[in-house]
Amino acid sequence: MLFKRLHKHLDQDIEEHTEGSEGPQVEHTEEELEAHLQKLMKRQRRIVRLKKAVLYLIVGIGLLGGFRSLAQERPDITPAVAVNDYSFLEDYIKNYYKYPQDEESQQFLQEFTTGGSWNVSYDQKIKSAEVGTVEVYQVEPSDTEEGRLTSYASVSLDLKDDEGKRKRQTTYIAIRSIQKDGHYIVDRPISMISTAPAAMKEDMKKGLETEKEDIKGTDCTEQEKQEITNTIQLFFTTYAADLEQARLLMQDPETLKPLDPDTKPVFVSLQTAIQNEDEIQADVIVRYETKELFQQERTVRFLFDRKTNKIISKEEY
Repeated sequence: MLFKRLHKHLDQDIEEHTEGSEGPQVEHTEEELEAHLQKLMKRQRRIVRLKKAVLYLIVGIGLLGGFRSLAQERPDITPAVAVNDYSFLEDYIKNYYKYPQDEESQQFLQEFTTGGSWNVSYDQKIKSAEVGTVEVYQVEPSDTEEGRLTSYASVSLDLKDDEGKRKRQTTYIAIRSIQKDGHYIVDRPISMISTAPAAMKEDMKKGLETEKEDIKGTDCTEQEKQEITNTIQLFFTTYAADLEQARLLMQDPETLKPLDPDTKPVFVSLQTAIQNEDEIQADVIVRYETKELFQQERTVRFLFDRKTNKIISKEEY
């Protein structure tokens, strides 16, 4: 309405001074006409400035509301925090994939890892490895714990074999970290998965759990353990070959992320299996092999729904 009023007054003013009136015409000198024209132009410039000021005010109020809403939802995320988060992740990834490991990189990983002895072992023909670039392309903040982030990154590895040949390998990973009072820690092993840079759906967030506890139940029989082993082996075989088919085995299909295209999961062994009336929990050892260049062993915990025979969750430790 304010813009319409400004335009209306401007149009009326121009009409009053440009259209002839029914009364007698008055002769004006050139100096009087020039002064009158300057007066009209000055008034028009004031109106234009006023319109711009109103526009800036409206836009400013909108931006202020957006920033205020963002600050209320995530007051811990500032440009400084984001830069520090990225710097830490880059340092951790570079030390993790460095080969051969030196005392400094080993000390770094020990200080910034919770209790796990996660590492990467390279093929015998690989004599050196170092990270060229790290690109974090998506970050998922935790809904339940402040400072916890799952970061998805593409990592460029520069490899040198025993013949002196150099090769660059790009791999896709996910890494979960916690930041508290400026201090950092990685509380889960690096996972060889990728994801599309898109926001998570609400139903996916509800299905995710940050911590898992042992279910209450009894040990499975040897026959039941063999059946569980067969099921998990089938899952990993399908996972490596066809993501959509593997998702059919999940209770919430969208929680299963695409594997790194050059990585293959290999089932090693079943560690434990317990059950109750509703669920079966199984811990297995899995080896992730990346193009015969390096491999990583992980403990993976499966939780099955006994009624649907589908996987409720799959967590790496």
